[in-house]
Formats: sequence, C-alpha cells, structure tokens
Amino acid sequence: MYPSTLNKDVSVFLVVTEVIGPLLSCYSLTKDALFLEKAQEVAYMLEPAYRSLYSLPFKKFNPSTRVAFGEEVFLGEVGGQHLEYYYLHSLTKKAVFSRRFTEIRQQLVRLPKPKKGLYLSELDILSVEWSDSTSTFFRPSSTFYSYLVKAYYQSGGTDQQALEMYQQAIQAATRNFMFNTSVADLTVSRAFY
Repeated sequence: MYPSTLNKDVSVFLVVTEVIGPLLSCYSLTKDALFLEKAQEVAYMLEPAYRSLYSLPFKKFNPSTRVAFGEEVFLGEVGGQHLEYYYLHSLTKKAVFSRRFTEIRQQLVRLPKPKKGLYLSELDILSVEWSDSTSTFFRPSSTFYSYLVKAYYQSGGTDQQALEMYQQAIQAATRNFMFNTSVADLTVSRAFY
C-alpha cells in the first residue's frame, strides 16, 4: 500500500518521527537511495499538513483525502520535527524541507513565554498563541527540549539558536520548577508549573 492511499487520520508528528526518521536512518546506514526516496515521498505527502497561515503543522492528516486538521497541538509535536527535516534538507537541498524546520523555529522563538521564561505545553497553530497555561519539561513537551540539544549537535555546533533556546529554558526551569527544602537538605522539582 502506498502511503497516499491510506484512508486514516494519522498524527503528523508521529509520521515525521516514526516513518520519515527511520527511513532517513536506514538511508544513512545503507546509502540505499530507496530509503531516501521513500522519506521524500512521505514528506511530500504531508505537505497539506503545513498549510496553516503560519506554516505550523496541524495535529492530524488523512493521506487519502489530503485533509489536515487539529489546530491545538502540543509543544513537542510542533517543535519535535526539526531533526528529520533538517537532515532531509541536507541530503536533498530542497527548500520545502528547509522551510518546514525554519518556519516552525521562527514561530516558536517569537512566542511570548508568559510564565517567567517558560514555554507552555499547548499551542493553537492558527492564532500562534498558547492554548494551555501549563508548562513542563515532561510529556507533552519533552521532545521539543531534547530536539533543541540534538539540533545543536546535528548542526556540528553551528545552530547557536537551538543552544540558546535550550539554555534559556533550563534557566527558566531552574527558577520556576526547583525549590529547596530544609528536610534532609533536598532540592525538589515540580513536574508542572
């Protein structure tokens, strides 16, 4: 079955991270062009999922109907697609893949961090505003933070923006999530703020 004939609503994030990502890994290990071709095919199939006003991905997509929907997305779903598209662009030099990771990053940088420098957990991609007041480094945001570190290393240390975003988030988390207690002189972390 070809991916474009699948008549089922699928998570855009999961297709990127669990289909495109492994295909690129197989290509990297084998240099078999078939894996790169299939990764591109799936990435092109997802094009309608990025047709929001600000090019942020919708939550779900139906490959058969080519309909994308779900404007409320988790931070990890939006910010956790960088590595795959960066690598796909570096292999193919196709601007469509570069636009996906750069436009997502630009929107995340522009967003206000209303809780003392912390990113919030859920985003409305149509208004590009936070739709939840919770902030966490755990699910559903953890992928975003881990991808910042991985993006820095993937770039060979040239993606200073990813490093700065991560460092600023860690500093904000330290200020907001961590507190000391006099009981056994412990440092304790809250999971959510």
